[in-house]
Amino acid sequence: TQVLISSMAVGRSGEVLIAISLPNAAVLDNLITSLISKDRNEDAIKEVQLDNLSRGRDGVYRASIKVKPKLQ
Repeated sequence: TQVLISSMAVGRSGEVLIAISLPNAAVLDNLITSLISKDRNEDAIKEVQLDNLSRGRDGVYRASIKVKPKLQ
C-alpha cells in the first residue's frame, strides 16, 4: 500500500488529523477499511471522518482524515 502522509496533527482530545496522498481509490478504500475494522484497530478507534477528498490532474488522490480514539 502506498500512502504518503503529508502532515499529521494531534488535538487536545486525542483526535488525529492526517493529510495523505494516495495513488488510487483502492488504496484509500483499504486504508479506511483498516481504520474502521475493530480487528485491525484493536477497538481503539471511535470514529473516522473523511474531511476532504480530491483527485488532482496527476491522478493522485489527496485526502484529510480525522481519527477519533475511544477514550478509555
